[in-house]
Amino acid sequence: MLRQNAAMRGWGFDRLSDVSRILRIPGTTNHKDPEHLKQVVVTEWHPEIRYEPGDFDEILDGFGIPDATAAQQAAAEWASRFKDVALTIDTTVQYPAEKIGAYCREDMRFKNTWLRQRHDLKDQSQSGYDMALAMFGAEYSLAEQAIVDLIVTHRTLHHQKQRKSLDYYQRTISKAFNGSTARPAPLPDLPGVPETKSSNDGAAGVADGPAPAQVDPARAKVILCEALSEILGVHILRIVKITGEHPTYRFELDKVTVEIMSPAQFQEQGSVRTAILGQADKRINKFKPRDWDQVVDKMLTALTKLEGGEEASTQGSAALYLASYLSETQFISAIETQTIQTIRRPTVLPEHPDQIAICADDFRAYLAKFQNEKVSAQDVSRKLSSVGGQIIHARGKFRAQDRWLLPAKDFAPKQYMSHIQEREDEGVFA
Repeated sequence: MLRQNAAMRGWGFDRLSDVSRILRIPGTTNHKDPEHLKQVVVTEWHPEIRYEPGDFDEILDGFGIPDATAAQQAAAEWASRFKDVALTIDTTVQYPAEKIGAYCREDMRFKNTWLRQRHDLKDQSQSGYDMALAMFGAEYSLAEQAIVDLIVTHRTLHHQKQRKSLDYYQRTISKAFNGSTARPAPLPDLPGVPETKSSNDGAAGVADGPAPAQVDPARAKVILCEALSEILGVHILRIVKITGEHPTYRFELDKVTVEIMSPAQFQEQGSVRTAILGQADKRINKFKPRDWDQVVDKMLTALTKLEGGEEASTQGSAALYLASYLSETQFISAIETQTIQTIRRPTVLPEHPDQIAICADDFRAYLAKFQNEKVSAQDVSRKLSSVGGQIIHARGKFRAQDRWLLPAKDFAPKQYMSHIQEREDEGVFA
């Protein structure tokens, strides 16, 4: 419960959050801070109140606190379903070609294995390739019989002698599943985990659980994050969505926050795995596409939404950047008198005395140099249009240039007159 309450606020606790390890005996002294000793005293005592162990079970159930061993039990159940499976060997079997093609397109290592082009395999015998295929079968959660058929088809394809001993296949597949860490246990059926809908309901790898009405939504999200942590293999405190025109996401882990910059990256398995590996130095487990879809459904249900603020929209961020640009950039008094280095700085044109005129490429250079924003010319135009900017073609005793007139109500020249006056005093704006 302590861990959940902390996670709801984005905090992480180590094992010292266990109540049994922080309770102290009244009459003793806490020496953790030698300069500020703390006496352990009784502040309240109600001997008339008695609790039965079952009372605590009901309280924990009411808050949706899962059994601490639920994940381990789920993992054991997942592994046990592959035991004592009756296998048959049919040397004429042909594994479905469309499935082989899909595996090859999805995973280059499988393709190289299927073509016997795995130069990284120390054991280049057919038995070595049998084991590699069995490992892929474990990773893709194939049934044991399907793995046998896959190996038989591969041996036929490469004109290898068929193995007809069931014991051989049992040993190979058992070793593959024991050595494979790529496929996680299914999502435990925990109390309080919200139910999610998916077009792939029933696919192996993720199990949905009911959401009791007594569990509040915030706590249910924490419980779901704990369950996701179990199957992803990385401890997740919260999954946060920063709302706005261009929403971003972040996984709040124990000691680091992992940023996901777009909805497309959030639902793409490779992007999530790369982001967590790059920012947290942790590898999450790998899923088949159909299973990953269900994991994404769970992650969406677990989202905690936070407002992104005005900078989260194109218009808001453009307005903030423009305000900084106009405050930090030297204005020029007239285009005609400028050098090639200054001719594109902001100014007030005589024909538009109430509006500031800027050049998009100078604004773009400012964003790249001072705001670390590498944007394209199209992006800059989109930003300027979003704040009501209008493009004009400025002519005079100089090479013609396009300028953007900024709306006077938001970027009135008088807002920057003190800035311009300072430049005049310095002899810059003359």
